[in-house]
Amino acid sequence: MKGRGGGSFLDFYRAYIQAYRNDNQMRLFEKYSNVYNKLADYLSHTKKKDLAYSDLTLKFLQGFEKWLLTDYRPKDKQGVIRKNAKANKRNTVSKTLSFIKTIVRQAVKAGELPYTDNPFLNYELATEKTHKDRLTREEILAFEQMPIKEALKDYHIRNVFLMQYYCAGSRVGDVLALKWENIQGTRLVFKMEKTQARQSLEIPPAARRILALYSGEPQDFIFPFIANSRTYTKTELESQIESSTSYINKRLKILFKRLGINKNISTHVARHSFADQARKSGSSLYNISKSLRHSSTKITEIYLESFDESAVDNVLE
Repeated sequence: MKGRGGGSFLDFYRAYIQAYRNDNQMRLFEKYSNVYNKLADYLSHTKKKDLAYSDLTLKFLQGFEKWLLTDYRPKDKQGVIRKNAKANKRNTVSKTLSFIKTIVRQAVKAGELPYTDNPFLNYELATEKTHKDRLTREEILAFEQMPIKEALKDYHIRNVFLMQYYCAGSRVGDVLALKWENIQGTRLVFKMEKTQARQSLEIPPAARRILALYSGEPQDFIFPFIANSRTYTKTELESQIESSTSYINKRLKILFKRLGINKNISTHVARHSFADQARKSGSSLYNISKSLRHSSTKITEIYLESFDESAVDNVLE
């Protein structure tokens, strides 16, 4: 067991995330790399080139947290501070520190750091409740009935969003990656992009009506956002999904504003909306959790917290 003074935490961090890269788990590699870059920026800010285990203290974490909340400015891939860049919000800071907490836990497990020297033993990750925008059933129907020419990209954007909603709040990445081979009889069978877990769900009638608008070969993508003319590596597919999602989110905001719906709309609102409607219909927490493909009902409980205004209103009636 190494003591407080031995070894570099940054070296351990780099080696740990390199394993993700070697296993082609690029999503995790990029997430941990983004956190590493924040950590490196903070060390540069404090005139340090490395982070020894002896410096990984409660005081260090508190300083890093304060810097993220006040002075940190996000950079692009070229290392240039983004236009109109702002410091991180509380929940983003908490998420950043949770990634570092994971690496520290692994360092303890590897014998690089004594358990009692783990600075997170006395450090609480603070979060704040956030409002999750969601759509009413009436707003969903208004969007569904909104006149959009079939030749326009917006037509397919609407179909992707509705497919998310009607397929139990599926994530946009999973919908964009769908191929015709994923339609097996009356079921949609696919691997979740986020976890690679296999999923199978009965295709509801509303989703079937959307699918009927398209056709293709088994290996073709259902929605026309990713070209069928080439084969993608996992990293390339993730990049295609990310850029398509960014474009879809921009257009969704414009489309809903045309309907007079001034909410912070994104593809994830389809997921929020499904969860909220399921909750209001009386579905059990367990069933909602399974529908959202959460790993535990605790995650679902936290997810639904901001939807509880009506529950309070009902008590007051």
